[in-house]
Amino acid sequence: MEIVVQQRHEAPAKRLLQSVLLPYLMGITPRYLPGVDGQTVDQVLREYRQFATLGAVPNRERLIQQNPDLEPEIESFFTDQTRERV
Repeated sequence: MEIVVQQRHEAPAKRLLQSVLLPYLMGITPRYLPGVDGQTVDQVLREYRQFATLGAVPNRERLIQQNPDLEPEIESFFTDQTRERV
């Protein structure tokens, strides 16, 4: 799977959160990610919540358990995804 990383300056916390979430998404079998080739990191991350619901990646609670230092960023990430779907 190829993910295009956009070259721009992002907050260190956002980059750290991406480094936690992306390996899970990259480990999903292609049947969960049809047409993912060429998508940007942000495009792939927008689908994280859907994959967590399917059980394909860790959900919010598990991510916080595994990364307690990133709890505010994880909470914000999932809150932002909820707003985007409304």
